[in-house]
Amino acid sequence: MLDLTLETAIAAPPELAYSVAKEVEKYPTFLPDVKEVVVLERDGARTVTRWIGRVPELGMSVQWEQEEVWDDAQRRSEFHVTKGDWDTYQGWWQFDAQNGHTLLTLHLKAEVRIPLVGPMVHGIVERLARANAVRMLEGLRRHVESVAAGAVA
Repeated sequence: MLDLTLETAIAAPPELAYSVAKEVEKYPTFLPDVKEVVVLERDGARTVTRWIGRVPELGMSVQWEQEEVWDDAQRRSEFHVTKGDWDTYQGWWQFDAQNGHTLLTLHLKAEVRIPLVGPMVHGIVERLARANAVRMLEGLRRHVESVAAGAVA
C-alpha cells in the first residue's frame, strides 16, 4: 500500500490556496493526469465527486467517486473513496501559513489490487500513484501561484 506525505511551498496566502483547491471541478484544466471531475453533491462542507484519471504509462484510466469534507476554519480537506477502481484512496490536504506563503501538505494512502496480477505490476501501480501525487501537488502549486499573480496584477 502506498502511504506518503508530501509538502510544497506555494507563493500565495493559505486562504487563496485553500479556496482554489476547493474548486475541484477545475482540476482537469491544470492537471494532465485528471481527465474529468464531476461534482455529484455539495452539501455544506461535504462534497461528493466522480473522478476519471489517466494512466498513460499503462494505457488505461481509473475511475472512482470520493467524499471530501472541507474544514474552512482549519484550511483542511479529508477525503476517501466511496466506490470505483481504488481499493483504498484516502488522505488529507492541509494549507498552513508559513512566512507569508502557504505550506501545502498532502497525506495519501492508496491501494489498487488487480486480480490475477503479480506483485511486480502492483509495484508499478504504486510507483505511478506516487508520481501522480507529486504531479498533483506541483500542478496545484503552479495553478494557485498563477491565480495569485493574476489577482495581484
